[in-house]
Amino acid sequence: MKKIEAIIRKTKFEDVKDALLEADIEWFSEWGMAASKEENDYCHQLEKMLSQNRPGTVVTPLNIAYWERNLNCNIDSLIGTHVTDKDVIVIRLGENVQDKEAFKSGILRLVEYCKRKADKVVITGCFWKDEEKERAIINAAHMHGLTFIPIDWIDRLYDSRPKVGDTLYDIHGKPYTVTKDFIIAHPDDEGMKKIAEAIYRVL
Repeated sequence: MKKIEAIIRKTKFEDVKDALLEADIEWFSEWGMAASKEENDYCHQLEKMLSQNRPGTVVTPLNIAYWERNLNCNIDSLIGTHVTDKDVIVIRLGENVQDKEAFKSGILRLVEYCKRKADKVVITGCFWKDEEKERAIINAAHMHGLTFIPIDWIDRLYDSRPKVGDTLYDIHGKPYTVTKDFIIAHPDDEGMKKIAEAIYRVL
């Protein structure tokens, strides 16, 4: 059975190189902001799910936050070396976008680019409900024949965010306690699992 190497277009608050010591927002890891550990991030949970039927599957998370805030930047120079000849690209972004008008055309360009690079491309909506961004993503999906995966229902219907007082772990495995509101706006381990499951169902 064919192995799937999935590239996740992953959002983060800052670029990877700046993500290690975001003390002002209590983020001390390189994975999804409110996942307690790396293996509980949705990318790693998705890899585990896919590997059950396709041993050797690799899910490679890529940071796309710079593009979200600079929608006219050169996409190829940002991610080109990482997305060539992949079986699957999962586009999972939107929360960091500030210019919603530019996003309408920007997401079209990103989808067009990804379709040239991979056999299969799918796209999710935003975790935080935002109708304008969601319409732009759905439009891009429809125009290019992509499967659209809504995920804002996870935040609306389930207790999928951490709480002040919860314990997370930094890149060295050292525990720290959540005290900042910014962290608790993001999906926790269970929320991450539900995101992974939603993506897995269409792959």
